[in-house]
Amino acid sequence: MGWREAVGKHALSNSDTLVQKVQNIQKVQTSGAFVPSVPFVSRFENEKSYPIPDTEPEFAEDERQAIIDADGGQDKTITYSGPVDMVMESSILGSSVDVILEPDQATIEGVIYSNAELMDLKSRGLSAADLRAVHEVKNQFNGEVIK
Repeated sequence: MGWREAVGKHALSNSDTLVQKVQNIQKVQTSGAFVPSVPFVSRFENEKSYPIPDTEPEFAEDERQAIIDADGGQDKTITYSGPVDMVMESSILGSSVDVILEPDQATIEGVIYSNAELMDLKSRGLSAADLRAVHEVKNQFNGEVIK
């Protein structure tokens, strides 16, 4: 038995429960060198009282909104240099797809989606099979998603 096991066994045998005990509040004088000059603000509060996100996507959306609130979103001083071409592994379409990103639209495997269409599709909460079907219909009929 190593020293870690011995210490762990000793600690478990000398404790009543495995639950952490509540720390006692320290009693201090209300005046003196250790009194803060400004009141403490809880680290879980923020300036605009946004709710604290629970999941990573909610946190990312909250952070994106905070950036937009701070500087208005897209930096207008950066000149547009043309579309961004990339290849994306799509779990919805089940393969690697060519994607062209532009400020007002995205082209996925030759099918053009406007920003309004993408936001509408995202807000509907569709399954992967439904999104695949929408993509196939748009591809066949060169259609547009409507509300």
